[in-house]
Amino acid sequence: MSFYEDRVSIINMNEKEVYLFKNKKNEISMDYYNLNDGHNNISICEDAYGEFDIVAVDEKINLIYQNTKNDLKLLVIDKLLIEEIDVETEKLPKTYEIKIVLNGGIKSIIYLTPKFSEKGVFEIYHQIFKDEEWIKFKVDETRISKFLNPIKILNDETTIYLFFYYGDQICMKEFDVNLLEWKETIVLTDSVEKLDIDVIKDGRYIHLVYCEYIDQNLNIKYKKYEYRGDSLYEIIDRTISNEGNNTHPTIILNEDKIWIVWKDTLGLNSSFSSDKGESFSTIYLWKKTKTYNYVRYNYKQKEDETKLKLNHSFGTIYPDIKFLGFGELKDVEEVKLKKRRD
Repeated sequence: MSFYEDRVSIINMNEKEVYLFKNKKNEISMDYYNLNDGHNNISICEDAYGEFDIVAVDEKINLIYQNTKNDLKLLVIDKLLIEEIDVETEKLPKTYEIKIVLNGGIKSIIYLTPKFSEKGVFEIYHQIFKDEEWIKFKVDETRISKFLNPIKILNDETTIYLFFYYGDQICMKEFDVNLLEWKETIVLTDSVEKLDIDVIKDGRYIHLVYCEYIDQNLNIKYKKYEYRGDSLYEIIDRTISNEGNNTHPTIILNEDKIWIVWKDTLGLNSSFSSDKGESFSTIYLWKKTKTYNYVRYNYKQKEDETKLKLNHSFGTIYPDIKFLGFGELKDVEEVKLKKRRD
């Protein structure tokens, strides 16, 4: 078994078209799969600083990255045709966690830059393209405890939801696209040492997963929040995994189940809930991940899929892409819970 940490993003445009993007060193390459025209692989840039993000805009792909000259570049991709657009901004330092989102046709770019006056602190910036101009906001700051944890972005037609770490606390902010206004920060968790994050919004509910250190072991934690009016309330707090070397927590809503998937030293584990997070199944180890080579894909959807919601999924290596860790329970073995769940 080999798990690859490559940056790989996949977007399913329709039943006939799939785009897959890979980043290696300074190159971003694209695999374009079309049911009628077959498969094409091309290099779309060789000057990327490292991170990139994608979003579907109408029938095209928008890809954002920072080049080695520190300029933000926006690529508009239509099958194999690529147009490069400069994002108008002042010269930036190296950016981290760059994201692009779309709200009712309005593009936003969110990224981190180091705060040079304060070690271990990164400033969160937001640029939104509205009324034919880029408008820039300083949103907040994220503070490193031991590592720079990822930020997560969710969005709908009128709101951007930003999730980020401040030390070991996970926080959330909302942006109103119509009012061009960021709301006050909401602190979602305590300050116990944590790592990583994944999150999904489903109606008035927010489902959050992350790793938490307990006695130098990493546990997978799940929390559920509910909007009641304008206020957000925590309603469920669960430990999902056994103690151990558990990483890459991933949450997937598939049909009527909540799946939580993670990696440990043996392979992929998962547990699911059929009652909206009130209880979870036993842990299942997906046996083929003991021998398969696989990655964790960044998954993008052209349109909202009501039966499947996810930001990431583990899967086999391209070109034979198969998602792993959720769905029909074939080739799995049960893992005994060593401790009663919270």
